[in-house]
Amino acid sequence: MSLRLSVLLYDDDADMRELVPRVLRKQYDVITQSRLQDVVAEVRHLKPDLILMDYYMHTSDSSAVIRKLKSDPATVHIPIILFSSHKHGDRLANELPVDGFLPKPFSLNTIRTCVAEVLDRMAVPVNQPR
Repeated sequence: MSLRLSVLLYDDDADMRELVPRVLRKQYDVITQSRLQDVVAEVRHLKPDLILMDYYMHTSDSSAVIRKLKSDPATVHIPIILFSSHKHGDRLANELPVDGFLPKPFSLNTIRTCVAEVLDRMAVPVNQPR
C-alpha cells in the first residue's frame, strides 16, 4: 500500500504527459490520461487525491467533465487544478468549480507549488480509507 498521494493528469499533449510526472514523481504517484472519456467512472475507480486537467482537450473543453466530477458524491471531494493557455483562462477557472488554476506555460516550480498548496488547503490525509 502506497503512502504517497496520487495525482491524475488529463492532457492530450504528449510532452505535458511526460514532463508533469517527471516534475511531480518525487512527491506523488502520477497517472496520465490523454482523453476525457468515461472520466467519472475512471476517477471513481482510481480514487486520485488530486486531478490536473487541461481545459482544451481534443478540440473540446473540460468544463462539462469538471461539473460532472464536482456533482458526483463519490468524486466531489477530489480537488481539481485546471490549466490552460486560453487568454481568459483565469476567468474560465473562476466560472468552474475548480480548486486551482495554472496559466500555460507554467514553470516546473509553479506546478509543484500549486499541487502542494491545493493538497495542503484540502487537507488530504495520506491513506485515509475512501
